[in-house]
Amino acid sequence: MNVRMLALLGSPRRGNSAALLEAFCDGAAGAGLEATRLCAYDLDVNPCLACGGCEDSGRCRAEDGMATVFRAFFDHPLVVIAAPVYFGSLPGHLKNLIDRFQCAWVAKYRLHRPWFEEGNGRRGYLLSVSALDRRAFYEHSSAPVKALFRTLNYSDAGGIYFPGYDGAGDAGADQDALGRARQAGERFARETRRGG
Repeated sequence: MNVRMLALLGSPRRGNSAALLEAFCDGAAGAGLEATRLCAYDLDVNPCLACGGCEDSGRCRAEDGMATVFRAFFDHPLVVIAAPVYFGSLPGHLKNLIDRFQCAWVAKYRLHRPWFEEGNGRRGYLLSVSALDRRAFYEHSSAPVKALFRTLNYSDAGGIYFPGYDGAGDAGADQDALGRARQAGERFARETRRGG
């Protein structure tokens, strides 16, 4: 039986991040991971308003497209996020989506009722694409993703940084980059199967 993996695209266009995410999913599929694709920009997700509605329950009370995202995380023990670097960090809509997990933060750190217990086998991975080759940009953009994984008790399985891709089709035309992403997907799947 295949293990389910959420492939979350954080780019507004179907360009470099999407091509690398597909390569990652292809590699993972060869090792038995079944991917469900979801694009942050296809969803109507409002910003977190710090309304306090989650303070007693650890659940968000706002009703919008975020319900789809929450459901996807509950249904998939594995997640890979692919996103470009925008101004040294994540694209706004993806960051907005991550901010909406404040309710999960409340559940874990204030209510002591985490959505998922530690050591649950859940794992997360990041594919980051940048026009410029600035490692600090990768570190900045990966920080919110790592915080999300920590909050949800997903083990951080790492990530891979792809600098130097600006045009929409640059990464998709680079067989070396696609090969690296595919190998990362295969490795992610193998390590998952081994429980690592």
